[in-house]
Amino acid sequence: MIDILISIAAKVGEYTVAPIGRQLGYLFSYQKNVEDFNTKIGDLKNVKERLQHEVEEAQRNGENIFDDVNDWITKVDKIIIEDHGNFIRHEEDANSKFTCGAKFPNLVLRQRLSRRAKKMAEKVATQIQDREKIKTVSYCLPPPNSVANKGYEEFESRSQTIEGIIKALRDPGVGMVGVWGMGGVGKTMLAKEVARRVIDEEKLFTKFIFITVSNDQNIKRIQQDIAEYLGMKLDEENKDIRAARLLERLKQENKILITVDDIWDKLDLEDVGISFGIHQRECKILLTTRSFHVLANDMDVDRNVIFAVRHLLEHEAMSLFHKIVGDQDEKDDDFQGLEAEIVKECGELPIAITTVASALKNKDRAVWKNALHELRKSNPTNISRMEKEVYNSIKLSFDFLESKEAKHLLLLCSLFPEDAKIEIRVLCNYGFGLNLFDVNKFEEARNKTDTLVTNLKDHSLLMDGGVDYLGNDCVKLHDVIRDVVIFIADGHHRMHNIRNADDLDKYVNDEMFKDSTAVSLYGIGADQCPQTLKTPELKLLRLESSHFGEFPSQFFEGLNKLLVLDSAGVFLEPLPAASSICLLPNLTTLHLNWCILGDISWIGELKNLKILDLSFNYSITKLPREIGNLSRLLSLNLEGCYQPLEVIEPNVISRLTRLEELNLKDSFTNWQVEGAINDDERRNASLSEVKNLSHLIDLKLRVPDINSVTKDIFGKELVKYYVCIGDEEPDWRLKRASRMLKLKLRPGGELNEHDFEALLKKSETLDLYGLKSVKSIAFEIDSMGFQCLKHLSVQYSDEIRCIVNSDKGDMDYLPAAFPRLESLFLRRLMNLENIIHEKLTTGMSFRKLRKIAVSTCHKMKSLFSLYNIPRLKEIVVEDCEMMKEIISHHGRDGILPNIQISQLQKLTLSRLPKLVQFIAASLSDQTESDKQSIEDSVSPLFNGQVEFPKLNVLDIGSLNIPKVWNDNQLPSSRFGQSLTGIYVSNCDHLKGLIPSFMIASLVHLRILCVKHCKAMEEIVFIEESAQVMANYISFPQLESLKLFGLPNLQRFCRGNISLPKLESLDLFHLLNLERLFKTNTMPVTTIENEGENSKDSVDQQHLFHHKDVVKDELGTESSCSEITCQPHPLGPVEEHHDMVFKAKLLSELRLPLMCFQNLTVLMVKDCDGLISLLSPSTAKSLSQRLTKLGISGCKSLRQVIANDQKEADDDDGIRADSINIIFRQLNSLILDDLPNLTSFYSGNKNVVLQFPYLYELVVSDCPEMKTFYHGSIECPSLHRIYLRMKQRVEDIMWDPEYYSFQNFYWNGDINTAIRKRNFYWKGDINTTIQKLWEEKNMRFNSN
Repeated sequence: MIDILISIAAKVGEYTVAPIGRQLGYLFSYQKNVEDFNTKIGDLKNVKERLQHEVEEAQRNGENIFDDVNDWITKVDKIIIEDHGNFIRHEEDANSKFTCGAKFPNLVLRQRLSRRAKKMAEKVATQIQDREKIKTVSYCLPPPNSVANKGYEEFESRSQTIEGIIKALRDPGVGMVGVWGMGGVGKTMLAKEVARRVIDEEKLFTKFIFITVSNDQNIKRIQQDIAEYLGMKLDEENKDIRAARLLERLKQENKILITVDDIWDKLDLEDVGISFGIHQRECKILLTTRSFHVLANDMDVDRNVIFAVRHLLEHEAMSLFHKIVGDQDEKDDDFQGLEAEIVKECGELPIAITTVASALKNKDRAVWKNALHELRKSNPTNISRMEKEVYNSIKLSFDFLESKEAKHLLLLCSLFPEDAKIEIRVLCNYGFGLNLFDVNKFEEARNKTDTLVTNLKDHSLLMDGGVDYLGNDCVKLHDVIRDVVIFIADGHHRMHNIRNADDLDKYVNDEMFKDSTAVSLYGIGADQCPQTLKTPELKLLRLESSHFGEFPSQFFEGLNKLLVLDSAGVFLEPLPAASSICLLPNLTTLHLNWCILGDISWIGELKNLKILDLSFNYSITKLPREIGNLSRLLSLNLEGCYQPLEVIEPNVISRLTRLEELNLKDSFTNWQVEGAINDDERRNASLSEVKNLSHLIDLKLRVPDINSVTKDIFGKELVKYYVCIGDEEPDWRLKRASRMLKLKLRPGGELNEHDFEALLKKSETLDLYGLKSVKSIAFEIDSMGFQCLKHLSVQYSDEIRCIVNSDKGDMDYLPAAFPRLESLFLRRLMNLENIIHEKLTTGMSFRKLRKIAVSTCHKMKSLFSLYNIPRLKEIVVEDCEMMKEIISHHGRDGILPNIQISQLQKLTLSRLPKLVQFIAASLSDQTESDKQSIEDSVSPLFNGQVEFPKLNVLDIGSLNIPKVWNDNQLPSSRFGQSLTGIYVSNCDHLKGLIPSFMIASLVHLRILCVKHCKAMEEIVFIEESAQVMANYISFPQLESLKLFGLPNLQRFCRGNISLPKLESLDLFHLLNLERLFKTNTMPVTTIENEGENSKDSVDQQHLFHHKDVVKDELGTESSCSEITCQPHPLGPVEEHHDMVFKAKLLSELRLPLMCFQNLTVLMVKDCDGLISLLSPSTAKSLSQRLTKLGISGCKSLRQVIANDQKEADDDDGIRADSINIIFRQLNSLILDDLPNLTSFYSGNKNVVLQFPYLYELVVSDCPEMKTFYHGSIECPSLHRIYLRMKQRVEDIMWDPEYYSFQNFYWNGDINTAIRKRNFYWKGDINTTIQKLWEEKNMRFNSN
C-alpha cells in the first residue's frame, strides 16, 4: 500500500515539478533565448539578402525563378516581417509593466516570449538549412514555340512560293528546302513567314531554330546561336567538340525546323552540328541564299525544292510604298505622279521601296522630287539609309564574286540603257575584244560568257531577259542593281555611263575624264558630241545615237588604245567621218549597226580586227574585196542587210580563213551557182567559199535556189547553224534553237537528191516543206529517228501518211523516235492518217513532247491512240474534216479505262465538223446504224473518262457538239480546279455551256468568253439529272466576262450569282436577252418596244437591279473596272436606281454610291433614249478611279450629269447642291455626236466640278454645247480642247475586240491625233468652249 502511494507521489511530481522547472527555465533564460533569436534573424536576413541578389541577377538575365526559391523567400519574409515584428512588439510590452509607479517586467509574458524565441530560433535555423539545399535559384526560359515576323507584308505574287515551300516541308522524302533571290528581295522575311505558318498554323513542327550565317561564316557564333535556341551552354572552345554536342542534342528532337539564313558559300552543316538521322524524317532544314549555285551545287539541295523569290509586281510595290508614306499623296495633288515614278526607280525591290518611302514620309514635294532625281542618276546616297541598307547590301554581292571575269562582265552590263535587253553575244564580243577571257578561240569565248552569265544569274545579279526581236538570248539588270553597278563602275573602274548632253559636257570638262577606260553615250545626237573625246586611255566606246547624225570627222582621233567600238545610228558617210576610225590601230571589235555607211572598203585597213558586226545597215550594197584583207577576223555579222546587199565580191569570204562565225541571215542571197559561168566572169560569191572555211562552226544563211547547194557544203564541224533552203520563211511557231534547218524542195524535187544528212541528224529545229516520195518522217528520213530534234514542222507534203512508222512493224528493234521532241506542227498534210501507226507503241518515243498543233489534215480521224498519249501541255487541232475524236480506242476490246492527261494545260479544238467526243468507246462491235446513232446522240465532248487535272485554258470553236460536259455530274476532279480561261465560239448546237455541277471546278476561272453561238440560251444551266439548282453561284476569280453575238441568250443563269473580282464586262448583240442576273425582288415588267417594231410587246427584266439588292446578287460592283455599253434591247428603265443598257429606252445610268468604285473605263454609244447619263451621286461613286469617259451617238442626251433634285431629297444625307464632284483620275473625256447636249452639268451652281488630271477634252459634233457648266470648274491640268463639227471621232474607240481584261485603256490613236493639231486655250474651260463654238459655228454657217 505504501509502495503504491510512493509511486503515485513520484508520478505527480514528474508531471508537476518538471514542467514547472522548464517554465521557470524559460523565464530564467529569457535574455539568452531572445538574443539567440535575434542573432538567428540577423543570419536569416543575410542569407535571404544573398539569395535575393542571385534572384535579381537571374531575373535581369531573363531567367525564370524556381518555385521552391520563391516559396522559401515568402516564408522567410513572413518570419522576418510578421513573426519577428510581432515578437519585438510583445517584448516591449513584457518589459514595460508599471506597478505602483515603478517599472517592473511582466514575468508571465517574458516567460512566454522566451519560449517563443527558442522555438522561432529553431524555425529560423531550419530555414537557413533549407537555403543550403537550394543549389540553383533559376533556369533559362525555353525557346519560343511561336514565330514573330514583325513587319511582314503579304503579297499575292509570293503566296504560291510560300505554298510550294510548305508543301516541300510536308513531304517526308524532303530533308532540305532552298530559297534564293537577290539581296533585299525579302528572302529572310519570307523564310520567317514560312516558319510561322508551319509552326503556328500547320503544326508541322514543335520547335524552330533561326540562324543567320552571313558572308563571314563564323562557325562558333552559329553554334552558339543554335545552342541558345536549344537552351544549351557551350563552354568548349573546340569547334568539333561543340559540333558533337549539338549533334547529340539534336538527336533528341522529333519535329524541329532549322532555318539557315543568308548563306554565301558552301557550309558544312555537320561541321556546325546540324544533322538528322533517318528516324528524324519530320525534322527539316530551310536554307536561304542569294545564289542558286550555292543551293544546287554546294549544299546539294534537290532542284525540285529550290524556290526563287522575285521582285514585287508593280501594284504590290505601289501598295507597299503607299502604306509607308500614308495618304500624303492623296491629300496633296502635288504628289500625284511622283509616287509611281519613284517606285519604278526602286525596281519593285522591297528593301529599296521601304528605305525610300521611310525617308520620304511626311516630307514636302521638293524632297520627293530630289529623291527621284537622285534615283535616276544612279547615285542616291543623299537619301537617308539608302547607301547603308540598300547599296552596301548589293555591293557585298558584287565583292563576293570570286571571278574577276564575272565582275568585269557585270560592269559591262552597266553601260547599257535602263531596262535594256542586253544580248549575251554582244557581251561576249566586248569581253573578247577587251581580252577579259583567257581563251584562244572565239567558240571558247562564247562558252566562257555563257558560264559567267549563268554564274551572275545564280548570284541574283543578272536577270533572264528572254530573247530580243531577233531571237538572241538576253539578260537584264534590275534597276537597283544597275544603279549600284554604275556607282561601282564610275567610281572605281573609270567606266562612265553618260545619258544626255548635259552629263557629257560635265564629263568632258572634268580633268579625270581623260583617264576613262570605258564610255557609253546614248540618247545623245551626233551633233551634240565634242570634236574629240580626249580620252587616251579609253578601251571601249559605245555610241547609241537618239537620231541619225554625222559625227565630227576628228571624233575618234587620239584613241590609240581603243579595242572595242560599238556605234548605232550614226552617219559615217562621207569618207572623212569614217577615216578617223581607220586611225585606231588596236581595234579588235567593231560594231556598226543601223548606221549610214556607204562605201566600207576602209574597214579593210583595220588589220587587227577580229569581230566585225555590220548588221542592219541598209546602205551597204556591196561587200568589197578589201574586207578579205582582215586575215584575223573570227566573226562576221551581216544579218538584216537584205535589201541593199546584192554583191559579195568573189573570194572575199574564202580569204577569211580564220573565220569561226558567219551570219548572213536575212541578208545576202545572190549565191552564184557553181560552174554556171567561168570564175573570171563571176560577179558574186558561191557557196563553195563557205565550204572552204575550215574553222567555221557557226553559220547562218539563206539559199533561195536549192540548185546553189553543192555536195558536202555543210560540214560535220558545224556546231551552230541557221540554214534556210528555199523561198519560204521558217514556220513562225517554231522555237529558235542553236541548230535550225528549213528545207523547201522545188516542185518535183526529192529529198534524197541533196546532201543534207549531216544537218538533218544534228538539227534541233527542223522545218520540212513540200516533201515528195516520203510517206513517214522518223526512220524513213533518219534511220535513227531524229535523236537530237526538239522542234519539228512539216507542211504541204501530200504523200506523208504517218509521222512515225516502220517497215519492220515492230518498234522494239528500233531506237525511240523523237525522244527529245518538244513541239510538233503539222499543216496541210492531206493524206496524213496517224501520228504513230496504230500497230506501233511509242515506248520512249515522244517522251518529251509538250505541244502539238495539227491543222488542215483532212484524213486524220484521231490524234493519238489510247496507248500512245505523250505528256502534252498543249493540244491544238484545227480544220480537220474527218477528225472524230482526239484520243482513239482503236477498236480494242474491253471497258474504256479512265485516262488522266496529267500535264495538259491548254486545249484548242476548232473547225472539226465531225468531232463527236474527246475520247469515245470502242466501236468495233457496233453496227453502222449503232455508230450513226451514237454520232447523232447528245453525247458531250467530255464524257468523264478523261481527267485534266492541270488544264488552264479550254478553247473550242466551230464544233457540232450539243454539250461540252456530261449531265451525269462528273466529279470536279476530272478538271481539277485549274481552269482559268474558257473560250467558246461558233458552236451553234450548244444551248447551255456550263452545267451547274461544274461550278465547283471553276473556282479559279478568270476569263469566260462566249461568241457567236446561235442556239445559246443560258451560260450556266441545270442539267437534266439535277432536281434543283443552287440558289447561289459563285465565280470567285472571274475577271473578264464577254458575251458576243448570242441572239438567243436569255440569261446568264437562273440562280443568284457572285462575281467578286469582275473587272471587265462586255456585252454585244444579245438580241433576246431577258435578264443577265436574276433577282428575287424585281418583278417581270411588260414593256412596249419603242424601236422600229414599236407594236411588239416583250417580257424583259433588267441587267442590274435595284440598289438594295445589287450587292447581294452580283457581288461584283465594288471591283469592276470596265463596262462597255452598246445597243441592247434589255428592257425598261424605271425612274429610280436601275442600271440597264438599251439603245432606244435607256434614259439614265444609276448606281449606288459604293458600286463600281474601281471602274476605270466607261463608254456609252448609240443609246438614243439617254437624256442624262449620271445622277450626281452616281457620278460621285464612279469618280474615284475613272480614267476614260466616252459618250457617242446618244441623240437625246442633254447633259452628262443630271440636275436631279429628287435624288437630292431621297439620297442618304447627300444633296446635289452641297457636294463637290471630283473626278480624281479622269484624264480623257470624249463627247462625240451628241446633237442635243447643252452642257456637262446644268445643276445648282454651288456644286464644284473638279478634274485634277483631265488632260484632254474632245468635243465632236455637239452643236448645242455652248458651255461646259455654269458653276465653278477646276481643271488645273487641262490646256487643250479639241472641237470638231460634222465629223465623228474614229469608231475604233468602240470596237469591242479592242479591249481585253489586261488592258482597259484606249490606244494612242486618238491622243496622237489630238496632239498633232493646233489646240485653242482661253484660260478656262467655259470661255474656251464658248469661243470655239462661236468660231466653229460662224465658219460652218459661212460655208
